[in-house]
Amino acid sequence: QDCPGVQSAFAFLVGLKSVPLDAGGLSELATALEASPRWDAAVDLWKRVHRTSAPPRYFRASAVRDGRHNYSTMDLTKKTGGAAMRRAGWYVNLK
Repeated sequence: QDCPGVQSAFAFLVGLKSVPLDAGGLSELATALEASPRWDAAVDLWKRVHRTSAPPRYFRASAVRDGRHNYSTMDLTKKTGGAAMRRAGWYVNLK
């Protein structure tokens, strides 16, 4: 059985110097994520890890945040997941 040994791979897609702590910050982050020029490199990394030439069709967004914000981790996950869906055309799979 094939066992490549990689459980997860993370690709840096967007960095912002500061993000407002209100709902406007969520929108700013989602817009920057959707417009990121790093998507091709992230998908290439995914293809190498999964040993395939086809891009993924499904994804799961996860978020970790630090500090006090006027939005929840779930709000952040929904907003960034929506940006990924629009950008890549993928479907959500929470498994």
